[in-house]
Amino acid sequence: MGVAAGLTLFASTAALGQGSLEITPMVGISTAGGVDINTEVADDDEFSVASGFTWGGTLGYYLSRYVQFEVQYARQNSELRTEFDPGPGLPDAIGLGVDQILGNFVFQTNLAGNAISPFFLVGAGAAIFTPDNADLPAGAELDSSTRFQWGIGGGVKLYVTERVGFRFQGRYKPTNVGSQPEIWCGPWGCSVVEATQYLNSGEFLGGLIIRL
Repeated sequence: MGVAAGLTLFASTAALGQGSLEITPMVGISTAGGVDINTEVADDDEFSVASGFTWGGTLGYYLSRYVQFEVQYARQNSELRTEFDPGPGLPDAIGLGVDQILGNFVFQTNLAGNAISPFFLVGAGAAIFTPDNADLPAGAELDSSTRFQWGIGGGVKLYVTERVGFRFQGRYKPTNVGSQPEIWCGPWGCSVVEATQYLNSGEFLGGLIIRL
């Protein structure tokens, strides 16, 4: 047990020696995502969140040399679009801001003397959708909405010095936007059920790593 404790202390000290904290401002793009809606149970229309410029960053803490917990914030500048006629006097697209706050676990390897570190990440948090009501006529304002979001992805960290590097990542980020009635059929017949809907989109970001 003494040897195990010593090895654990050594590993922790080594991780801290590399810098136990990483700050990474990032920029990139989020891809578009659409959600089907049923206006009459069987008739599908769609609304979508357009692709848009995304910026933000992460603050990560090394739990060990290979595992990091981080808090990620990302802001997507986008549009909310409808694929159907929203009604008289209403536009088919309005400005939309999407703020995402997540906690991620990052599992990484360390290759080439710690200079190249491929990684895999998984996390969950909240996405806050804020419509730009200036695009709407008076009396047609939309409220902001907070929804559960989870994400999975991967990328690579490239360190140019012990304290400075670059990070490039891609992430799949489905967001729960509610439920809608759908018809499910089986040997027992057909029935209407409430099915969870997800806004499926991706994210590609790159940024500068600063180790503290």
